[in-house]
Amino acid sequence: MKSENNNVGTLPIDMIVTLMKLVVILRILTDSAYFDRFFRISEQLRINDVIFYGRCRDIVCGAGNIERHFTVLGEMASTGHFLYVVGLFVLRNLYKKQRSSVSTVDDLKALRSHPHYRMSIVRALKHLQNIYWTMVVSNRAPELYIQATCCLHSLDSKGSVVNGCNGCGMIQECLFCDIATLLNVFMNNST
Repeated sequence: MKSENNNVGTLPIDMIVTLMKLVVILRILTDSAYFDRFFRISEQLRINDVIFYGRCRDIVCGAGNIERHFTVLGEMASTGHFLYVVGLFVLRNLYKKQRSSVSTVDDLKALRSHPHYRMSIVRALKHLQNIYWTMVVSNRAPELYIQATCCLHSLDSKGSVVNGCNGCGMIQECLFCDIATLLNVFMNNST
């Protein structure tokens, strides 16, 4: 498989999350075993999005060597893979201990300078949200009850920027709004 085909637009995050949701909803053990087998094979084939899903899942669930998971995400993010860049920023700031405000701002500036930032950020955050909620629904991860806010602008009850691009809640040009929107990705949307 060519590496240029291993991106979020071709396969498999959407497919993986859909399969996992079905397994969780139906709670069929044979389906779960098939999903795990599919997942292991896909990871061995080095499909980027499967690796991303696995590392994010393990960080959210606190499984395995968390530092190693962050190292793998960091290595892939350094190649410019946008989903990894977004995931690394969000997960580092929510799950990694001993993060400074300076490193958070530096990471966000690097994320915002990525060429795919404005056109792909909402989709990337949706993928992260799907991975997280799949783990919460299956009781493999605790639900987070945090809400970041912007010190300059209003956020709605779901943690999204009010008056974002065209009123869609998409990230706007404020650094603090960007941080709040990124960190609120795992908030329960039903509240």
